[in-house]
Amino acid sequence: MSQSDLLADGDLRVALAALRDLLIVRIRAAEPRETAPLAKQLADVLESLESLPGEEKSRLDDLVARRRRASA
Repeated sequence: MSQSDLLADGDLRVALAALRDLLIVRIRAAEPRETAPLAKQLADVLESLESLPGEEKSRLDDLVARRRRASA
């Protein structure tokens, strides 16, 4: 199933997870000047995923949440 198929199926959690994965790939391949805006988008997507009820957290989501708590 392609990412566009995932986004079209209407499941917000699946769409956000696909967007998270895409942003991670783009951050890894980005020029340094492009990293900050992509990281901001990733943080927003992770926050949206975290706020969904009955959330299914990935290992990455857990690590991000821990980092946020530690820096707060």
